[in-house]
Amino acid sequence: MVSGPVILSTEEDNSITFTDEDLLANASDIEGDELSIYNVSYNGDNGELTDNGDGTYTFVPNENFNGDVGLSFGVSDGEDVTMNQIDLA
Repeated sequence: MVSGPVILSTEEDNSITFTDEDLLANASDIEGDELSIYNVSYNGDNGELTDNGDGTYTFVPNENFNGDVGLSFGVSDGEDVTMNQIDLA
């Protein structure tokens, strides 16, 4: 299983919503197994990440925050999980 980098961007003081499909866009499995997203998370203090419960996630930065944020997630083929990073600028 291979999962490439995910780069997202938004303007200052704007939230961003992204989907499981966005996170799987650079992922593949040589055996052709179906891939799914596992444990999208953010451990910083520059905003808040919400799992919307429908395969979408929303990150809301703190007011006047301007900078890069790193979120993490896993890609699973049902047997193994590969961890990856979302770079949000």
